Amino acid sequence: GATNTMTEWGIALLRATSTDGAQNNTIQNNIISLNKLYANSFAIYSNVRHDATTPATTSDIISPAGANNNNKVYGNTISNVNYGIVFVGSGIAANMDIGNDIGGSSLATGNTLTNWGTNTGNSGDFASVSATMWGIYLNHQTSVNVSYNSLTSSTGIIVSTLRGIFIDFSAAVPGGTFTNSITNNTITNNSAATSGTFECIRNQGMTSLSAATVNINNNSILNCVISGASSSSSMVCISNSSAPGTLSISNNIISGNTSSSTTGGFTGISNTGAVVGSVIINNNQVGNAGGGAINFSAATSGNVTGIVSSGTLGASATASIQNNDFRGIIH
Repeated sequence: GATNTMTEWGIALLRATSTDGAQNNTIQNNIISLNKLYANSFAIYSNVRHDATTPATTSDIISPAGANNNNKVYGNTISNVNYGIVFVGSGIAANMDIGNDIGGSSLATGNTLTNWGTNTGNSGDFASVSATMWGIYLNHQTSVNVSYNSLTSSTGIIVSTLRGIFIDFSAAVPGGTFTNSITNNTITNNSAATSGTFECIRNQGMTSLSAATVNINNNSILNCVISGASSSSSMVCISNSSAPGTLSISNNIISGNTSSSTTGGFTGISNTGAVVGSVIINNNQVGNAGGGAINFSAATSGNVTGIVSSGTLGASATASIQNNDFRGIIH
């Protein structure tokens, strides 16, 4: 953009050509701190929908060989950036990124993001990069793993949309058999907005993918805050609107959250996707002995809901919502 005056990317994976992507790389144990007041600052950036010199011009890859596949982002310490980690795959279903791994399979390989986000979204000059505020954003990614990461946003963010982890299919819907996993992450978001969207985990964009599985399991949504005066923002901890064959949202912990909303409410877990095969929402703690689900500082007229699953399921689909624990809802 015309206002770019600082370093945009701590580390960037960019294609060599439209048929030669960045594959099988490991980005590990780096300490990245930029300047979060610069709206276009990203800690780790991967995008195949533009070339290395003109990110504002969309020029998608033309074959699967151009995808950024099987890259690992492990053990990085990220702070003082507007945006944390972004992977953008092709808008063509057959050429989407496959197998990228953000955080690995243990706490030792997870990434730590602190003090990220400001009141200004990016300039929109990066192909298919959402200009909303988020910590980790994955667009057009299949067989992706986002696990064991810790995300703590800056305090007092007032943008209209704030998310922790955001997975999206915005230009096309993939095919084939794959599993996308968002597991074992810890998220703390802090907003001072008086209106807008507040979501800690958001998964969206899949439609009727009977062979796909989405796992959103074992995550901890802890000590999130909405502090804007008389806010109308609703706190939504986990939200899915995709329609895979199998959706699991289980064994998550939602605890210690507070809100100043007077017309906004709270939802622990929401599924609005028309899941094809089975919905499993089991063994979640919406509040526990360590902290209540939500404590409103004033009366609110917004809906307060532990779990809602309202998507129209497929004709032979099954749903299981069992053994969940609800406690500490105060307003």
